[in-house]
Amino acid sequence: MRAGLLLLAMFSAAAIPRAAFGQQPRRVAVVVLRTGSVGPGTADTLTEVIVGAVAQRGGAEIIGKEEFQAQLGQSEEQSLQCIDSPACLGRVGVQLNVTEVVGGTVGQRSPTEWVLNVNRIEIAQNRVVGRLFLEVRGALGDVVTTLRGSVDQLYRPPVEPATVRISSTVPGARAYFDDSPAGEAPLTRATVAP
Repeated sequence: MRAGLLLLAMFSAAAIPRAAFGQQPRRVAVVVLRTGSVGPGTADTLTEVIVGAVAQRGGAEIIGKEEFQAQLGQSEEQSLQCIDSPACLGRVGVQLNVTEVVGGTVGQRSPTEWVLNVNRIEIAQNRVVGRLFLEVRGALGDVVTTLRGSVDQLYRPPVEPATVRISSTVPGARAYFDDSPAGEAPLTRATVAP
């Protein structure tokens, strides 16, 4: 009887959501910072677009740019340096109880040429787990539309380069790689793009 009650208790515990055991949803800081002549409202607008996309994915409590800067006592320039510093990101993780940062910059090459560079950084491992680089022509509305359709790229698994080995049963066989002479088999070509 005791074993049956223990099994029932274990089954019941498995059916209870994690939050009931005190586990919180992962916390994600989202920060887009401006560079060059980009206005402060532009970076805030793009931050909100990413916040909305991350929120739609579910399972995350989101810390926006204003809270990020206020909690850490940082200016725009200090925040820009922080997203490139492992030590500062570690402080973000501890002080804000954040597990990952989605951070990057927006700049303009001309009034109608925009560049947006965003990384998703896992703080505990200090590694980039997702990247998004966009070049957009048009007005800010075009940037917003393109960004909305592209945020999922931050959550795609990274694609690692491959190694290709070419062998042959014919001695001295000439090998070609991407229609270019590669040498005589056997040979190995490392860091091949997908």
